[in-house]
Amino acid sequence: MSYALSWIVPNRVILITLSGSDSDQEALEMDAEVIEMLKDGDPEAPAIHQILVFNDFTVRASLKTLSRLAAPGHPRCGTVVSVGEAKTPMLRATTGLVAQLTHMKREKRETVEEALRMLYRFDATLPPEYAPAVL
Repeated sequence: MSYALSWIVPNRVILITLSGSDSDQEALEMDAEVIEMLKDGDPEAPAIHQILVFNDFTVRASLKTLSRLAAPGHPRCGTVVSVGEAKTPMLRATTGLVAQLTHMKREKRETVEEALRMLYRFDATLPPEYAPAVL
């Protein structure tokens, strides 16, 4: 799996881009990195949000591994916004199941900009200097 993690809004919103296919080990490695980012985020913030972008991604990690992911249920985890549609019915079902198991707040949008706009409408504590031009 190829993934990239970065701050789209420094210390408040993590951008996660997934492509290729994952394995159990890769899913756990990425989860550990997201946990570190959640811990390193703004300590005064009520939550750290995530935007998850699927780029021709295929899930190969087992359901057992996916149910063990800690980031979705982490106390600092805010809303997770999926960008685009998961490419396969299995991936859609898996992401829905993980969301249910971890009580993750999940939204869907078509673009990263739409996802960011939604987060800014939802969370008034996000720093205004990174807000999309048109809210």
